[in-house]
Amino acid sequence: MLSTLKDAETGQREFILTGEEQYLEPYNHAVGAIPELLEQFETQVSTSKLDQFENMRNLEPVVLAKLAELRDAVELSRSNRQMEVKKILESDRGVMLMNEIRGHCVAIDEIAKIRIAGSVAAAEKSLSILRLMSMSASILLFVFLSISAVAIFHHDAP
Repeated sequence: MLSTLKDAETGQREFILTGEEQYLEPYNHAVGAIPELLEQFETQVSTSKLDQFENMRNLEPVVLAKLAELRDAVELSRSNRQMEVKKILESDRGVMLMNEIRGHCVAIDEIAKIRIAGSVAAAEKSLSILRLMSMSASILLFVFLSISAVAIFHHDAP
């Protein structure tokens, strides 16, 4: 999502500088993709990642505010209202929104890393138990085969 927002920001900036609609392609893509990304994240959070709920609740309105800020600048630029566009850009609101979005993304990433580390630790523990059980079973099988071999050789002896 962060990458998509950065692309939207770049497309918006290039459009404002050139007035060429072709530069809005990343912006248009983001406007279509971000609501879907937010919905996917919300679905994941509501079904299995409750520890991310607070991050989702905080992230969504900031992302939507960033999209609105980008949209406002694009629409004002299309209407040749460059002074108003300049005010939006000079307000640094877009930078503040992106910094807040980055902060939420870092928090989301940290929780995901903790979850991954926990899964890796659990997998390593399971692997250790499996190795121990496998070695124990191999030793038990060796003992059983040894006893069987001794019994067979003693039974065959005259």
